Amino acid sequence: MATLKQILFRKYTDKGLDVIVEEMKKKYDQKKGRRFNYDNITYEVSRGGVIDENMQFEISSKIPQDELKDHKDMKSYFAKIKNLASKFKNKPVSIKMENIVLDTKKNTEKERDYVKLLYSYPLNDLYSDKEISEKIKEMSQQPKGEKPTSEGSDALTRQGNLALQLVKESTQSFARQNIEDLISANKQARTKRSGLILMNRLAYYLGRSLQLLGLATITSVVLLFFGRWKMEPLLYLAILGIVEFYGGTWLLERKQS
Repeated sequence: MATLKQILFRKYTDKGLDVIVEEMKKKYDQKKGRRFNYDNITYEVSRGGVIDENMQFEISSKIPQDELKDHKDMKSYFAKIKNLASKFKNKPVSIKMENIVLDTKKNTEKERDYVKLLYSYPLNDLYSDKEISEKIKEMSQQPKGEKPTSEGSDALTRQGNLALQLVKESTQSFARQNIEDLISANKQARTKRSGLILMNRLAYYLGRSLQLLGLATITSVVLLFFGRWKMEPLLYLAILGIVEFYGGTWLLERKQS
């Protein structure tokens, strides 16, 4: 059974996450529910929870499958995000690829693959006695008539209400950074993929060009063989044609692998 502390902390964790959801909807493109869209990728922020002595929430982003060829490509994209997420300053405790089937209309389903990051922060990381003391001092120095510092209202003491306000503010700060980290990871993964696609295209065109050049060189050797050319230069030309052709073939095979 949840304690009063856990119930109150969950309530103010949710308040902090609600603020972040609205902030991101204003900053980026708004979507239904707790979602927003940036650069054609949909992000979603879950509600908060308190498990044992930890505050937890999830942030997910849709894998841009329209830009990927097949499920193998999607797994590769997820692996890049997972690798980048493992280097975040605040690392998620869980990184999963999740498939969700959506009923968009009657008798119609859409499959979506998501990267889902689970974050967990000890409750003691959300506030401290020092921060509470500083807030009390700040409030005592405010001129009369000035709007008082924001604080919670569900605890029995001022210190308790300030602790709840700090929980809300810390949740906002952590979630904001976690979202920006995931947005940055998606940017990096797409940039790397764009570079790879460009390299593959270059390899394809260069490979085809070398194959055609090799065939042209070998054809020239065959035609010149019936002329007055000596065997030695024809041999060199034949070797060159073979190198060109198989060099192009090697590039094409490498591109496919």
